[in-house]
Amino acid sequence: MASAFATFANGGVYCEPIAIESVTDASGEKLKVPEAKCRQTLDTETTKGVNHALASVISAGGGAAKSALKGGRPAAGKTGTTNDNGDAWFVGYTPQLSTAVWMGDPDTKQAMDRVRLNGRYYGRIYGSTMAAPIWKKFMDKALADLPKEKFPTVSKNVLGEREKTDAEIEAEAKAKAEEEARKKAEEEAKNNPSPSTPEAPQQGGGDQDGGRPNNGGGGGGNGNGNGGRDG
Repeated sequence: MASAFATFANGGVYCEPIAIESVTDASGEKLKVPEAKCRQTLDTETTKGVNHALASVISAGGGAAKSALKGGRPAAGKTGTTNDNGDAWFVGYTPQLSTAVWMGDPDTKQAMDRVRLNGRYYGRIYGSTMAAPIWKKFMDKALADLPKEKFPTVSKNVLGEREKTDAEIEAEAKAKAEEEARKKAEEEAKNNPSPSTPEAPQQGGGDQDGGRPNNGGGGGGNGNGNGGRDG
């Protein structure tokens, strides 16, 4: 299972697993170790989509979100629980390492419910509640000295989204620039208001102010707000 999921991390290239790291004879001479036979088995773009989907399992809201790797290290994986909880799985990987955790009875299928492990009672064992935390504990230590690596970016076509044309990208950029210019102009006008225009003086018969007529008027004489009558 670990080598199968490693194919996703390896861009679709499957390598037959080699369990032997080194062989040394009685005289201390190192013998040649068989090389892994690798071949392209999946389309690279397809594996990018798989990585994207399986990364959500360990992300916030995913079934194994509590088993996200230390320091936000990118990872992907899948939980698995068979009928009657006879087997519990978690297979996960990063761009550098793929591992699998299985829980069950190798001799006979037994339901893993109402069991006690290490002094703790479990009503039922699932891949997300037991296998995934074991996987996280191992991976955090195994990858501690390795740099964080991201999975290759998946194209929108693989996700079922249409790629934008050059004309659409240009139009969006233009609209964004115009919107930013408009907001900038509004902000400048707000911070630097123009001086108000003074009101033109009143002419003629005078306005009412508090119910009292204005003194003065036309015609050269004294008046009481009518302005054309001699006093």
